[in-house]
Amino acid sequence: MYRMSNIFLAVTDKDGNILVIRSFWKWTNDQHGYQITQNENGDIQIDTKSFDRNNLEVGLNELVPEGGYVFVFPTVTGEVPTPSVLFGTRNLLGLEWDLNLGLKLPGSSVSFEDWQNLPTNPFADDFKIEWSHMPKKEQYVVISNQEYEMAENFSFDTNISLETKVYRFDKAYLDSLNGFWQGESTEDKDFEIKLAFVAITDNEGKVQLIRLSNAVQWTASQITFDGNNLIEQQWPYASEYMQTSYNDTESSIILRDLMPEDGYMYVFPNNASLQDDNPRTFAFKTMVNPNAKNDASFPDISYMTINPFEEGFIIDTK
Repeated sequence: MYRMSNIFLAVTDKDGNILVIRSFWKWTNDQHGYQITQNENGDIQIDTKSFDRNNLEVGLNELVPEGGYVFVFPTVTGEVPTPSVLFGTRNLLGLEWDLNLGLKLPGSSVSFEDWQNLPTNPFADDFKIEWSHMPKKEQYVVISNQEYEMAENFSFDTNISLETKVYRFDKAYLDSLNGFWQGESTEDKDFEIKLAFVAITDNEGKVQLIRLSNAVQWTASQITFDGNNLIEQQWPYASEYMQTSYNDTESSIILRDLMPEDGYMYVFPNNASLQDDNPRTFAFKTMVNPNAKNDASFPDISYMTINPFEEGFIIDTK
């Protein structure tokens, strides 16, 4: 039986650019499916009449270009929502699938209908589906004409401090990680971000704030800019979960509340095995002081001979 029922799928061209997404509606008598595309003007198009949840393959052949692919995220009997469907909806749309609501925002109790404002735009120019046999193009973060290898949206299956790259995260992805903002690690996810350097930017790479751990004085600081002066908030010890706060005081603020909706969080891990060339040292030398050492010493705000908040300073990627 050639039938594709109750699944989530994506059609791409040969390079992994997404052309069509299909999904199924909630588990009700209404059995329609979604087809999500983008027209030439960049508007999201929703088709709910061409097929139902029992036959997502109807008309699919006409949508697959020469050399293109169909990626299928199947439903497993007895698991609702199934992990593969959630993986697809979270990473391709920034949404979750719910048995009674269908597609919805993480944490929401209503069905999602604001299609022109998807949390993640799968049709963006730089958005692709890559697979293991497809050679990955190396990415770099670029600061003050210096570059360091980077990647997107770390899985947190292991501790990020073991990584040798800079990681850039979007807010929708971080919101999809249950317990991340609270630093609530589980057996499967290690959300510890310890003794690192963290920068929050807007969508264009302009720095909004930085958090750094001082491994010498064993303190931690959050640096912001009021338009005239650099402002430092210092904590008495370095945090193990830099996305939350550095201590348990009532005044502590989770980074999510300071991150623009379409902004990014950059994490520069402290992988001690890299000695003088680890991501954290790169951040110190490009955003704090070009003479910074690997020990992440930060005596006080006067040590900052670089102002990462000044006009024209951005964190870029290539």
